[in-house]
Amino acid sequence: MSLVVRCHAPSLILVDFDKTITTNDTMALLANTALNITGSSLSWSYFTNAYMEDYQRQLATMNTSAAPWEQLDAFRPVEKASLDRVSQHKLFKGLTQEQLQSAGKALAPTYLQPGVLEALEKVKARLHIVSLNWSKDWILGFLEPLQLPREQVHSNDLEFDDTGRTTGLIQQQLLTTGDKKREVETIMKSNSKAKTVYVGDSVGDLLPLVEADAGIVIGKDTSLLDAIKGMGKKIREGVKRAPNTVYRVDTWDQITDSGILR
Repeated sequence: MSLVVRCHAPSLILVDFDKTITTNDTMALLANTALNITGSSLSWSYFTNAYMEDYQRQLATMNTSAAPWEQLDAFRPVEKASLDRVSQHKLFKGLTQEQLQSAGKALAPTYLQPGVLEALEKVKARLHIVSLNWSKDWILGFLEPLQLPREQVHSNDLEFDDTGRTTGLIQQQLLTTGDKKREVETIMKSNSKAKTVYVGDSVGDLLPLVEADAGIVIGKDTSLLDAIKGMGKKIREGVKRAPNTVYRVDTWDQITDSGILR
């Protein structure tokens, strides 16, 4: 029996954005796009260096005996401090939705995973993007051919004023894997009978991956794979039915060919 039978359609398709839909993390691209548009004298390296200092301090106090997801959620204050810092410096002030979407659309041919648009086009009516990214318009720009409704993108977002320009503040919603888990649970409240397929690539996707009816890791992030094993799950290469298992693939074509998104 194939896995697609067990996860009978119509399943909810829940997908991370950075390094799952794209080949690279796009946060630096987003930040530098904002800096270029606004002509700001700020340097993105200031924010990344400050983040790493906070990260290392938190890492030094980590309770390594805690469950993997608890260790990851312990970094929530670090993530919040990072977003607060960016908001305080108004890095994203003065942008329009059109500028953000156009920038994402222009970068899409270079940074989208091969085969991802073709895969998601077939399931866009039941697709939800669940991301730690900072801009829904950025994500919608990359995925412009899909014409997704804004409510199908679940992420942090930039605040806009009455003139349609960003204030510089980031509306914080998803910072950790625990936040993603709770967001998925909210999505499922209106689809309580649906099976779930979750596709992700990094530790931010840990809980949604292990709790989905079918969790699929794209790529080889060893921190994520180790954390999945630490939660008692097996990792299986390819998408084939097996109990208590999360699946690992290298490409979107593997996911499409498996039939699991049907």
